[in-house]
Amino acid sequence: MAVGPIQRSWHVSTPPISSPATQGEIIDENTALLSSYNLVLALPFLADKYDAVENKIDRRSIPALNFYEGAKMAFDVLAGEGINLDVSVLDTRAQEGTTIQLTNNYELQNAHLVIGSFRNSTARALASFAKKNQKTFVSPFYP
Repeated sequence: MAVGPIQRSWHVSTPPISSPATQGEIIDENTALLSSYNLVLALPFLADKYDAVENKIDRRSIPALNFYEGAKMAFDVLAGEGINLDVSVLDTRAQEGTTIQLTNNYELQNAHLVIGSFRNSTARALASFAKKNQKTFVSPFYP
């Protein structure tokens, strides 16, 4: 007797990540709900270390790629809740100098939220930029 594939279905009820609000609504004196948010992921993808001949990525880029995949899932959930994100992804190359150069990019200059940096030196560079330009900065590994 042949057994076919097992089919399962899950129904998971999760509360929304965001609270219900209407566009333009003032949430408090410093916060308003926008129609879209500019978000920058600044991570060490090390794209300059990609070996096209061998089709191999640098193993040090794997944490950034994993974080990016998780972030994409979160963005999908937020999109389902009506939160519109304009996401830009920048490669810090795990270098402070490169990260400082990136702070001149249009995407960072116009970001509402900057997420990133796995290294202390690049985290400091992004934190300094965010403080100077009144941007919200979240570092996944450094307080």
